[in-house]
Amino acid sequence: MNKLQLDKMAETLTKQWYDAVVKACKLDPAHFQLAQGNMGIGMLSEDIWNVLNAIPPKSSSIFYDPSQYNLFSQGYSGVISQLIPKDNGALQNAMGEQAYGEWINYSKQTHDISKEAFKTWVMLNYPGQTEEWYGVYEDTWNHPVMLAQQALIDVRNEPNKDCFAYEKTIATLKYSLLTSSRSHSVLMDSTNAWLGKTNSWTESHSASFHGFFKADGDSLYSGTAQKLVQSKLTAKATFQRLVNFAAGPLAVASKDQTLKKYTPWYNSAALNIGYQSKNNLVWKLGQPDWESTFGPKGNMQRVCSALIVVDGVEVTVTSDAIFSPEEQVEVKSRATAGFFPFFNENEPGSLLNTVSFDATGKGTMSSRSPLGNPTIIGVMVYPITSRLG
Repeated sequence: MNKLQLDKMAETLTKQWYDAVVKACKLDPAHFQLAQGNMGIGMLSEDIWNVLNAIPPKSSSIFYDPSQYNLFSQGYSGVISQLIPKDNGALQNAMGEQAYGEWINYSKQTHDISKEAFKTWVMLNYPGQTEEWYGVYEDTWNHPVMLAQQALIDVRNEPNKDCFAYEKTIATLKYSLLTSSRSHSVLMDSTNAWLGKTNSWTESHSASFHGFFKADGDSLYSGTAQKLVQSKLTAKATFQRLVNFAAGPLAVASKDQTLKKYTPWYNSAALNIGYQSKNNLVWKLGQPDWESTFGPKGNMQRVCSALIVVDGVEVTVTSDAIFSPEEQVEVKSRATAGFFPFFNENEPGSLLNTVSFDATGKGTMSSRSPLGNPTIIGVMVYPITSRLG
């Protein structure tokens, strides 16, 4: 069997696993995207914010994006910088061409467009105009685009520089897991024909996938992996706890002990202004523009709105393939680095992969992770319109 055929079989296994997880965990296939590999929640809130901040690829099977090259915060910042605060020319008319141009140049140099900065600049340069011009500027300031632009400047000037926080913390996630009573059992049988994911949010292929063993690398197959992929496989998994952890970008100041250290940076009304209009009364000339952002090939078509996190995981995979004693040694060696469907590596005290064979040479692989080792098994994906105000 050639590699292309093996790729198709491995991809079908992933799709069958997706269907089994969706059914058992009562997840909406119109929005669920499966993660592949061991995605722990990390130690800090910023670790889960990084996952929430990544814009998922167009694939219902795979979410994992190790490059993190397409980030919501970056796309949002690019849009806000390109939008024109709508003052109908009132400020420019009040100040005149020369003074207005001087202010624009000054604000670009200082990266400060706050009301306080404007008032100070006018008092120093045009003291007789302070009251009139400040009044006009204050009216302009209340526009969502102006507020959004200032918020981004504040983020870059704060101690937690360039940290784009989300509205929930890792402590909140851990508490949600601790109080969760949702236990789920997943069963997948590779002999059941894959008929397609009903109402799945996309029919595209997986963005990437491992073959069977993590040690083989993406889409590569050792001899034993080929046997396993072609065999009858069953995968049984139990999640003692499961949480659908929804969180959006930090938009308002929080009293939370962790979040109060971070500056709110998101303005849904400002982003909506950019989304609703393509013209140059709203958008400045240049990039990014509406098409490169929200168009068919744009970088902000969808967002990650929630993490699906499980804890207390047990997985057992059985195969009807028969392995020789030499092959059994190879399977045991490769399984320690992770195998389908979670590809988790052995970690003393937190995760254990084991392999056993019966008298005929048929194998059973097990992976066990006790409570206290949360794993992200997927995310909920929604269109960008879900984040507009």
